[in-house]
Amino acid sequence: SSGFTGDQLELSMSELDFMTNLAGNGGGLVIGQTGAGGGDVIFKGAVGPTTSFLNEFGTNITQAVGADITTGLNAGASGNIILANAGNNLGSFSTGTQVGGNIDIVTSGDLELSTVDALGTVSLRSSSGALSQSDGFISGSAITLQAVTGIGTPGNSIFVNSPGAGLSATNTGSGDIAVTSSSAPTFTVGGGGATFSNGGGGYYISALNNMQLNGGTANDNYAQFAAGDTLTV
Repeated sequence: SSGFTGDQLELSMSELDFMTNLAGNGGGLVIGQTGAGGGDVIFKGAVGPTTSFLNEFGTNITQAVGADITTGLNAGASGNIILANAGNNLGSFSTGTQVGGNIDIVTSGDLELSTVDALGTVSLRSSSGALSQSDGFISGSAITLQAVTGIGTPGNSIFVNSPGAGLSATNTGSGDIAVTSSSAPTFTVGGGGATFSNGGGGYYISALNNMQLNGGTANDNYAQFAAGDTLTV
């Protein structure tokens, strides 16, 4: 035994690979009680490979130091999801239902998002890659997006359920920042609203409804602002 207690699940790496590898016979692995209940889930060992996909449900979902995650992950929790190890390399992340607390995800590479929904704050950070979105939206009381090689693209924006206040998107290297407010009656950018900073490419900021533009963006890069209804400067 590796020190796990009797009420914990212990799998060898080969067993875990078999059950999580979508390309093999396992077909994916669900841990916890669906519906985001059933107690805390703590990752105490590394989880992989990168071709696998994991469904995880619990009251709170966290990880121990060194228990890096290198899979795609769909997670639900009535409390918090805190997976902030620097060694993580999650290829994709989503929440099956609205998370009751905060979400903090750190990955070293590119991160593809679907719906990420929390009552609390949402922080999605890539230390060397890009953030993209295949479908859905990002929603939380405050939203932090950080990347190095882009946050969305002009043809595939990141959709956020945000009025602007509490939203920040920072890209420190190459690539663009492309963000769309999908639900707020008015999306505020600048003073009192969303903040954007890009060290490399341009800005493509839009709202499906109205936009109030109180200020521009950090750095003198190309910036495009668009609104489905009224754009007020």
